[in-house]
Amino acid sequence: MDSYQSDAEEYELVELFQSLSMLCSEMTKQVVLMIDEVDSATNNQVFLDFLAQLRGYYLN
Repeated sequence: MDSYQSDAEEYELVELFQSLSMLCSEMTKQVVLMIDEVDSATNNQVFLDFLAQLRGYYLN
């Protein structure tokens, strides 16, 4: 993976988490995120990065 592709994937994750954060802050009830097909994505680095960021947001 070249650096351009890596930067593009990271930017997309940042946008996704900004959107999720905005959505959660505007909701009056808790938001539940369900993730399917985890078993087929366990070796995908982008998915692992997503889970790491999701955990970080949850802990904050």
